[in-house]
Amino acid sequence: MTVAAGTTFRLQTFSGRAPLTWARRIGTAGRPDLRRIRMNSAKGHATGNPRPMPAPLARPLLFLVVAIGLAACSSGGALSPGLAARMDIPGAQLNRAEALGIVNNYRQTVGAGALTEDAGLDATAQQLAAQYAKSGNQPAKPAGALQIRYSAGYFTFAETFSGWRNSPTDAPALSDKSATKAGIAAVYDKNSPYGVYWVIVLA
Repeated sequence: MTVAAGTTFRLQTFSGRAPLTWARRIGTAGRPDLRRIRMNSAKGHATGNPRPMPAPLARPLLFLVVAIGLAACSSGGALSPGLAARMDIPGAQLNRAEALGIVNNYRQTVGAGALTEDAGLDATAQQLAAQYAKSGNQPAKPAGALQIRYSAGYFTFAETFSGWRNSPTDAPALSDKSATKAGIAAVYDKNSPYGVYWVIVLA
């Protein structure tokens, strides 16, 4: 598919109360030019001027190379299919085991114990992601949850995790040492502003 120069795509992650929108613009050379704009969560408009971002996702991608190195080697050098699978396709299924695996790899690096996948939390995360996609608003943290993280606009879990891992607010939540189990979900809605909506719940 050929994308015209100047085309802009939006990606959204959340840090604290205000979402961060990443404007992905295809430059004249055909390379993505990422600029970050802090959005006002209540009014939905830019509160500052766009400024060039350092090497796009350099820190999280470097971490991903380390975290999934063994998986890549075992699959002939390719990114693990479960982490690279696009969720913006009707009928796409998230590989929760691989997604939780990379979260646990990160937790190990900061001294936190591994999380176990919990079917009940998976169902909760799925429900919250569906609500988020439908309303565009982050649902409240459910009772019993220690941490909950949202993201929207990323197509793969590898990208989503990179956004969380690089956030000073989201990264500590993922490494909460009191959490022992987790649920993860992604919902695709082609009619929504950001397409793919992600939720991870820790308890």
